[in-house]
Amino acid sequence: MLIRGPENLQCEMHINPELEFIYLFEGSMTVLYDDGRLELEPGEVAMVLPYRLHQFLPSEDCKAWVMMFSYSISESFYNTYRVQYAQSVKCILEPPVAGYVESLVCRDAEALSVYEIRSLYNAMLGVCLKTKGTAAVSIDGSMVLRGLIEYIAAHALEEMTLCSVCTQFGLSEARLRRALKAVNMSFGDLVASIRISHALSLLANDDLNITEIAYACGFGSIRSFNRVFIKTMQCTPSEYRKEIR
Repeated sequence: MLIRGPENLQCEMHINPELEFIYLFEGSMTVLYDDGRLELEPGEVAMVLPYRLHQFLPSEDCKAWVMMFSYSISESFYNTYRVQYAQSVKCILEPPVAGYVESLVCRDAEALSVYEIRSLYNAMLGVCLKTKGTAAVSIDGSMVLRGLIEYIAAHALEEMTLCSVCTQFGLSEARLRRALKAVNMSFGDLVASIRISHALSLLANDDLNITEIAYACGFGSIRSFNRVFIKTMQCTPSEYRKEIR
């Protein structure tokens, strides 16, 4: 489990392999997804499924907690509900639950017991499952993007081009470019973002050094890895590792 916040949360469009919840308690935030956008106000929670494109646009006075749960924890939910909850949603976190969540996220994630992590996960998920929340405003081409993301995630270390992927999916390059344009990304941006999502997991859970992680995620050099990482996460890989460990 990873916890980020409560400040400095602005980031570029990116992908994480974890199930993610964003709990806003001050200010406001726009959360952009591959299928639309949500406007968060204090007391609201947004849920992001694994391998979904998303971006945070916080206000200057924004304070929020971002909770990221690994696939080992969220596997059952993801496999059961990923179609039903394919569209991103937001929900209201009522005061009793909000107080409990805040008491846990204010602590170092490494200090939380397995029971507390499971309890936090169940609390956040329970709210979203119970209310189903407000759906994001739709963006055309989101289903095309989801299939593309799943394919690239499974082949992230392989050489691929827009042409080769279009052939694999039976799509025209124009159709795929339109879907990517809707989220303001190029094909290269999408591939890089998926590779960065793998790097985030390695930085949190592995003892490989930064150079080893760069090559393990399909980057041709440490320079290109650092450049893409800083653009995506607004910090260096070393800074990110220090923050979450």
